[in-house]
Amino acid sequence: MRYLSKKPYILKEKICFIGLLLIICAFRLIKIQYFHPKDTIPVPPIAQEEFGNFITEEIPPEPIPKKTEKSVFAVKEILNDNLEYKAFLTFDDGPSSNTEKILEILNKYDIKATFFLVGTMVESQRDLVKKIHESGHSIGNHSYSHNVRYKNFSPKYFVNDIKRNDALLKEVLGKDFKTNLVRFPGGSFNLNSYKASLKSSGFEDINWNLSNGDTSAIKVPKSALLNNIYKETEDLNSTKNGHNLVILMHDLSPKDTTVEALPEVIEFLQKKGYKFCAISERN
Repeated sequence: MRYLSKKPYILKEKICFIGLLLIICAFRLIKIQYFHPKDTIPVPPIAQEEFGNFITEEIPPEPIPKKTEKSVFAVKEILNDNLEYKAFLTFDDGPSSNTEKILEILNKYDIKATFFLVGTMVESQRDLVKKIHESGHSIGNHSYSHNVRYKNFSPKYFVNDIKRNDALLKEVLGKDFKTNLVRFPGGSFNLNSYKASLKSSGFEDINWNLSNGDTSAIKVPKSALLNNIYKETEDLNSTKNGHNLVILMHDLSPKDTTVEALPEVIEFLQKKGYKFCAISERN
């Protein structure tokens, strides 16, 4: 009797097992019938492309932004003498017909420079002043009258002459134009009272530490101009490698050789490792 009582239990197990197998087979049959790859819902080509790109293409890493090297420096930064291998090309007494040629050369080499303009020249070369400004170069104030006989006039007279040129530049370039950058005609060496008066009126002046020597005669030979640049650069670098250079040149109409020498000056300094920069109009 004990042996016979086990048979219903074994029979139930077999029935459950067979039932489970039937359910699995039925599920597989349904899956094959209704979910065969050929019978899938068609996906529009655009959606396929977008979906495919999302799955298969790697998302490129975001580009690392390039560090933009500073190319315009305030007077205080330059005078602090902490800069290395920076060259500031400056052109005084213009603008003139030679300024146009200089702008073409600077554009060719993708260089920005600083132009110290004289008011009497600005009066007759207004379009050229606009071109200097629109080309991205810095503009400095070189007084209206370019009077270098400081003993004949007071600091107040000099500041008024600067202000007259400042008003003219605003007239030409628009009321929003502003530059407080000044270079004294002949330089501000030993003119402390004039410098103090100018500074108290909100202006900042800068001299130079290297010159091509184009004022030693009306027309200085190109070779002499280049030799001056080579020698003075070497002299400054003998005190400090990569000494910053504020280079004085003139763009008056007689200074053709200054224009002719300019490409060689640029290439010489580039080979030395110098980067060309402009002096800020706002100091």
